[in-house]
Amino acid sequence: MSAAIEQRNQDATVYVGNLDDRVTEELLWELMLQAGSVCNVHMPRDKVTGAHQNYGFVEFRTEECAEYAVKVLNMIQLYGRVVRVKKASNDRKNLDVGANLFIGNLDPEVDEKLLYDTFSAFGGIVETPKIMRDPDTKASKGFGFVSFDSFEAADLAIECMHGQYLCNRQVVVQYAYKKDSHNERHGSEAERLLAQRNPNKLKPHTILWMLMATRQVEAVEQPRVYLIEKISVDGGKSTLKPAARGGATLTQIEETGVVYLIGGANREGTSFGDIHRFDLECRQPNYLAKGGKILAVDPDDASVQTEIRIKGVSWGGMEKIDMIPDGLWGTESPNSKGTQATTISKLQDFLDSNGFNSIRLSLNADYVNANPDPQLSYIHGYENPELTTWDDPEHVDYVNFLARVVETLQNRKLTVLLDIHRLTKYEQDAFWYTNPFVKVTESGAYKAATYLAEKLCGSRFWNIIGIDLKDEMLRAQWNADPEDSDETTDWHQAAGIMADAVLERCPQWLVFVGGASSFTDAQRFRVDEDYGLSNHWNGGNLQNATLNPLNVSTKNKIVLAPHAHAHGVYPQNYLYTPESNCTDDVEQFESLDLTLKQGETLCVDFINGTKTESKLGCSDSHVACSSYEHISIPETLKNYETVMKEALGDLPDNSDTPLVLGAFSGVYGKTQPHQTAVLAYLIDFAASVQGGYFYALNPDTERYLEDSADGKAGTFAVTHYGLMQTTSWQEPNADLLEALQRIPSTEIPCYGGKETNSAATIARDSAFMLAGIAATTIFLV
Repeated sequence: MSAAIEQRNQDATVYVGNLDDRVTEELLWELMLQAGSVCNVHMPRDKVTGAHQNYGFVEFRTEECAEYAVKVLNMIQLYGRVVRVKKASNDRKNLDVGANLFIGNLDPEVDEKLLYDTFSAFGGIVETPKIMRDPDTKASKGFGFVSFDSFEAADLAIECMHGQYLCNRQVVVQYAYKKDSHNERHGSEAERLLAQRNPNKLKPHTILWMLMATRQVEAVEQPRVYLIEKISVDGGKSTLKPAARGGATLTQIEETGVVYLIGGANREGTSFGDIHRFDLECRQPNYLAKGGKILAVDPDDASVQTEIRIKGVSWGGMEKIDMIPDGLWGTESPNSKGTQATTISKLQDFLDSNGFNSIRLSLNADYVNANPDPQLSYIHGYENPELTTWDDPEHVDYVNFLARVVETLQNRKLTVLLDIHRLTKYEQDAFWYTNPFVKVTESGAYKAATYLAEKLCGSRFWNIIGIDLKDEMLRAQWNADPEDSDETTDWHQAAGIMADAVLERCPQWLVFVGGASSFTDAQRFRVDEDYGLSNHWNGGNLQNATLNPLNVSTKNKIVLAPHAHAHGVYPQNYLYTPESNCTDDVEQFESLDLTLKQGETLCVDFINGTKTESKLGCSDSHVACSSYEHISIPETLKNYETVMKEALGDLPDNSDTPLVLGAFSGVYGKTQPHQTAVLAYLIDFAASVQGGYFYALNPDTERYLEDSADGKAGTFAVTHYGLMQTTSWQEPNADLLEALQRIPSTEIPCYGGKETNSAATIARDSAFMLAGIAATTIFLV
C-alpha cells in the first residue's frame, strides 16, 4: 500500500496530519479516493508499538488530484479531529508574498474551516486561516487572518467580501498590519513588485479550474430546476434568490460575471452530487388549517399564503432499537439479505425529482423522553456525512440527531411530519400511554410531543410542518357523545389536551390527529346486510369527528389524518364474498386444517414482478381461511367507498378541517389486482383532499398478499412491500411510483430566502466536503 519516499511523485503527494489513532491506511485510502485515484498511502509507525504517528502521506496518480484533495478535504473532521491536508512538496514560506488579510467582526460560530472554505474561492491560501482565540476558553476573539499566494487573489477577496455577511455578521476584510511596523499594512507597491518575481505560486485549485484543466466540464449535470437561481448585487450586498426546486449545474449569473458552482466532476470525470446545504435563512411559516386547506403563511406578511398539497411518504427506522433511519448502511455491496442501501443525498434527490414534498418520520416516545445515543456507527459515515459528522460523535443524543435529520431534509425543501409512531420497543400500542393508565399529561406520547415542540420549533427547523400525535392505536375510542366516554380510552379528549400543549409551545405548527380504532361493536359497521361486522382501520375511525369535534384552544391548527389500507395490512371481510370463512384467531388454525402443503411458499417477495422466496424472512401469517372467494373489482371498490363513508362521515364535504391520509398502503401490481384497485382508489382519494403519506418508503415493510398460497384456502401469504424494491433502496417499484404521480404536490415556500444578504453561503459542516461534494462557493471569471 505504501511506497518508498524516493519512488513517490512528490508533486502528486499530500501530507495528511492530525489523524486520530483509529485511522488506518485502509480508511485513509477510502477517504482520499473522494479526490481521485490513489497510488499509495504511507503512515509512518513506531517500530516498537506499531502505532502510527498521527500523520501520513498519500500519493495520487496526478498532481491535479492532489490539488483537488487539498481543496476539498483539508480541515474535515474525522473521529472528532480536524484533519490537515496540504501538498507535501510545497515550501509554504516561499509562497508567503505578504498578501495577508485581516478578517474582523467575525461571528463566534465562524471557525477556521469556514474561513478556509469562504476565502479559498478567490485563490491559493498559503496557510490554514488563523482565528485569534482566548488562550483559556478557546473562544473566538472575533477576528482572524488569511494569507494568499498572490495580491490578485487578496484584492479580489477584499472586493467581494468586505461588508458582506458571514453567519449574520457584516465582516471587515482589509490588508493586515505588518509585524514590527508602524501602522503599515501589507499590500504596498514594493511587496507587489517582489511578488511578481516569485515563481512559487499555488496552482488555482477551485473546482471550476479543475473542470477546465481536465476538460471535464461536460461531466457537470445539466440544469434541472435550481435551488439557487441567481445572485444579484445591490449596494455591495449579494442576495441569493431561491428557485423552485433543487438541482445541479454551472450557472452564469447574468451580467455580473459570477459563476455559481453547484455541481461538477472530480479528477476522474465522475459526476458528483448537488451542493447539500444552503442557509437561505427561511422564516418559520405559520402553518394554518382552514377552509379545508393547509396554508403556509409568511410570518412577516400574513397576506402571503401558499397552499400546501402533501405528497408524502413515511420513513421508518428511528422508532426502532438502533434509533436511526433505515437504509443508510453503505452502498458498496448489498447486505446479507440482498438489499442495496442508499444515501441521504440520493434519497432526497429521488424524492424531490418525483414530486414528493414531505416525509412522515417515525419516532419513538421513549427515545425522545430518555434521549439516548443512537447507533450512528450503523450509518455509513463517508456516504452520509451530513448525518455523521459531529464534534463529538460518541455523544450525540436522539433529539439532536433528529434535529440534524430535519435540517438535512431542507436541502430539497422537504417538509417533515414528526410521527409519534411507538411508545416503547413494541410495534403496536393500545393507547397513547402504556398500562397502567395515567393522566394525559403523564403519558409517553404527551411528554414526547411537548418536548419536541419545545426543542424543534423555530426558523432553524422551518421545514417541520407539524406533529402526528400518535400512530395507530388498538383500543382508542372516539365516541359521538362525550358523556359516553371513558378517559382511559377517550382519544378525542386526549388528543385535544395534547394538541393544546403542543401549540402552546410551538404555535406555528400543525397538529395531525389520526382516528380511533373499533375495539367495541358500537364502533364497528357493516358494508352490506349480507356481511358481518367489520373493523375500521386502526387510526382510521373518525366517524364521530363532526358529532364530537376536537376541542382545541387555537383555531385553524388541526389536520385530521385518518389511516386507510388495502389488503396488505389485513384482508378485511368486506374484500371477499360474505360466505368466505376466514379468521385471524391463530388458535383456530389447527381445527381448520390450515397447514401449508409441500412446496408452497408462505414468505415471498416480488422482484421485477416475479414472485420469489423472500430472503428477508417473514413473521408468521395471522390470517387464514377454510374457504374464500374474491368479489369483483367493481364490487370491491363499492364496498370500499362504504368503508370510507363509515370512517369519515361527512368530513370530506362539510368540514372546515382539512383531511390528509396519515398513512395509506397496499401491494401494487398486476399480481395483486384487487389490492391494486383499492390502492389506486386511495391514491385518488388522497388527491381529492390535501394529500397523503404512503406507508412506507422502507422495502422491508411486511404486507399480506390478497390470496393464500393456493388461491382457494389456507394461510395467507406474507410479502415485503414499500415504495422501494426489496433488492434496493435506490430502485422504486416503478408502477407504484407512476400511480402516486396522481397526487398533487406543491412547492414548500422558503419565506425570507430571497432576502438573505450573503456573498456566498458556505457549507459549514465539513461533512459536505466528503464523497466528492464541493462546498458552496462563488467564482468570479
